[in-house]
Amino acid sequence: MLLTQGLSRISSSAWRALVLVACLLTVMTAAASALTPVEWPDGWSREHSIGAAVLSYGHRTVPWGDSEMWLAMVTSTSSDVLHLEARLLDIQSGETKAQSSLPIEHLLKGYSLATHSSGLAVTWIERNEGVLSQLWFAQVNSDGQILARRLLWQSAALAETPELAIDESGVVHVAFTATEDGQHSVQLISFELSDDKNAIAYRLTPTSEVATLPVIAVRDGNLHLMYYRHTTNSSSALYQLYDLSTRKRLGSIEIGNVPEYYKYPPGLFADDGVVANIVWQRMVTGSGNRVSPGPAVHGRIRYGDWEQSFTPIIAGQARIAGARASRSANGEMLVTWLAQSGSTWQAFAVLRDADGNNVRAGFATLAQGNILELRPLLVGDTGVVSFFRRLPTGPTEVFYAHTGSPAKKSIAYRIGLDPHTPLTDALFKYVTLLTASAAWVFLALGALLVSLAVIAGLSYLGLLSSSSVGLYLRFGLQFVLLAIIKRPGNLLYYGAQIIPGWGSVVSWLGAAVFSLAVIHLSDMASDDYLALALAGLLFMLSDAFTSLFVLGVGRW
Repeated sequence: MLLTQGLSRISSSAWRALVLVACLLTVMTAAASALTPVEWPDGWSREHSIGAAVLSYGHRTVPWGDSEMWLAMVTSTSSDVLHLEARLLDIQSGETKAQSSLPIEHLLKGYSLATHSSGLAVTWIERNEGVLSQLWFAQVNSDGQILARRLLWQSAALAETPELAIDESGVVHVAFTATEDGQHSVQLISFELSDDKNAIAYRLTPTSEVATLPVIAVRDGNLHLMYYRHTTNSSSALYQLYDLSTRKRLGSIEIGNVPEYYKYPPGLFADDGVVANIVWQRMVTGSGNRVSPGPAVHGRIRYGDWEQSFTPIIAGQARIAGARASRSANGEMLVTWLAQSGSTWQAFAVLRDADGNNVRAGFATLAQGNILELRPLLVGDTGVVSFFRRLPTGPTEVFYAHTGSPAKKSIAYRIGLDPHTPLTDALFKYVTLLTASAAWVFLALGALLVSLAVIAGLSYLGLLSSSSVGLYLRFGLQFVLLAIIKRPGNLLYYGAQIIPGWGSVVSWLGAAVFSLAVIHLSDMASDDYLALALAGLLFMLSDAFTSLFVLGVGRW
């Protein structure tokens, strides 16, 4: 009879709990659908792994046709020999169509890629024996064969960060920085692919300032240049326009302040010979003239003057870093940056049309752990984001995701939950904790049986009365027995973990109060072993939840 009454009360309580959970999920779904950012309507693929690479050298990508891309990265062998490795990848399948490996020594900061009619062009700088800086250039065809490799320029000057562009007539332009009179200035080398003569470097910026991280775009006989200028008092970003035939400066404008060691160059894209689009991370000057990165912005310059001043690409973003962009032939632009999601940095992507309107926006990744060195790319109509991720085993791998073949959506997406919002991010973590806690309770059923057996034996001997005090004494004794049995390595409480210090005691007290509150609120008869068993399960569940949370399960 008591068992039937207990089961009836449990069933009634379970229905009330289900209704409460359904209402809660409805509220969360409505709130999540109203929050930004939203997922891309077409979604993103799952991550494709390219392989291990050296993080400090980064990686570069360029499109090839409408369905393939070149990806270059620096790999290291077991003997610490470096290779600049370029792969031609099928976007959809991740299959490597062609591969080329260039042995390199003493690689300095940066390398750059561009495509031409027959394949890939690569440029990089080596510091040979610590004496000479050497600017190298190589051509790779679409089969991965190295067609040409030549030394463009060498000097005792310290040189770094080459940037490569090929104009409409096939002329190659390489901008880099090299020391003159002790200061880094921007140098430019131009040559034709078929030319094997020694190239001449021309200085574009004065030696009275330090120039770093140049980026270039070439169109209609003009060169668009941006770089970071450092003086004794400040650091700032500059834009300049040059006539390539005379190297005469046609226009110049200061874009804004920048932190001294800011490592992300702006995105620079030429509309024509005199108009350039700039994607950057606007800098904010705070107290004490401290400069810090702000929101991602987009602006347009004509002849060195603003045609459209910087405007935020997405309003109201939290902390971001590393805004970058890629532009297609039809003017569409894919802008990405690293954004905080929960406690990790993830890839946020925005697709803009040729008129500068946002078409789609949302997170392109949701990986456990931080992603690093994010780069966007438009390959035909397909958006691609590539990035580094440090694996738990130690090395860093290059991955990419794309919009060509969306991954199968999770149940969360299908019921309208966006896992990239803070609300559902927290919800999923708590679901993870509850799932792990329930599994832990299942492994601790031996401890529960022992506690019930001890209490049954004491009751049989008449040591526990049937009064209210005796009933709650049984609950208290069970909680104490479970706490005593909970020890790491105990097969009755398999997988048990103990929180350091007084944390375990606080957890046990909280679990006991929670268990008794549920028994009381559900109006269960507290004088049968069904209630005692349920209380024991709730005690272990809530204690496991607290222990796992403190130990880090469910938190990224």
